[in-house]
Amino acid sequence: MSGKPSYALMLQIEHGEKVPLPFKQENLSSSNIVATIDEQNSALYLWFGKECSDVVKRSALRTAQSIKKSGFAYGQLHIGHDLRDIKIVDESNLNDPEIQRNHEELTAIFKRKFTMKDQFVMEIGRPQAAPQPAEKQAHVPPMPEPKIIVPKPTAAPQLAPSVEEAPLEQPVAPKPTSSKVVTTGIEPELVGQVKLGLLSVLLASKFSGFQLKTTLSSDGEPVYEFLSSGGTLCKASLDGSDLVIYPESEFGGRREEIIAALKKKVGSLSL
Repeated sequence: MSGKPSYALMLQIEHGEKVPLPFKQENLSSSNIVATIDEQNSALYLWFGKECSDVVKRSALRTAQSIKKSGFAYGQLHIGHDLRDIKIVDESNLNDPEIQRNHEELTAIFKRKFTMKDQFVMEIGRPQAAPQPAEKQAHVPPMPEPKIIVPKPTAAPQLAPSVEEAPLEQPVAPKPTSSKVVTTGIEPELVGQVKLGLLSVLLASKFSGFQLKTTLSSDGEPVYEFLSSGGTLCKASLDGSDLVIYPESEFGGRREEIIAALKKKVGSLSL
């Protein structure tokens, strides 16, 4: 068995943005949508806080599907490059057996023995298999595979007649659908560039004389670094239609204020 470690990472998802969160169970709040990447189980757990609207849930599900497909670039690491399942954990429907099982798996992640690489990334060493009698354990090696027993029944909400769950599998819902249909006609790269432009305009209104520097990541993708006389304001990159803000971005001590303002602008454009 390879000694290569696996990683776990939490990302808050809102308006197409994916922002790393400190790895704490408390961040699974009723007002948040959080994607937890768990390489050990090759799964992405998508937490829907009970206060989140159906429109926001559908948008977050599309972003989660993008993460499942290509993973998430975090510094020199590429986390979640081989995910197999998206497992929904909807706080408003925890009595459903499937969602309840997913919730138990998600909370179990925080009880593992792990090493924190920083406040965001949890590193889990590959467990060493205890010596077993060869004759009795001849068929034991494939045991990790059966854990992957969730095809796509994440649409568990169909079992519950609640109004909140129906739109998740009926994109033809009255009001939300109209804005989403318009958005699908825009190329993802253009949407990401619009968000980057909004960030530039917002920083220009807060800081005088900042500069924009572009470098390439280890994957050859552009990384945009906004600089002021006091140092780096923030670093960001584009992942299709998503604007990824790096965790070390402090925005001159005004991080929460600026991210909230950016989300408001993006939300008003229905991007």
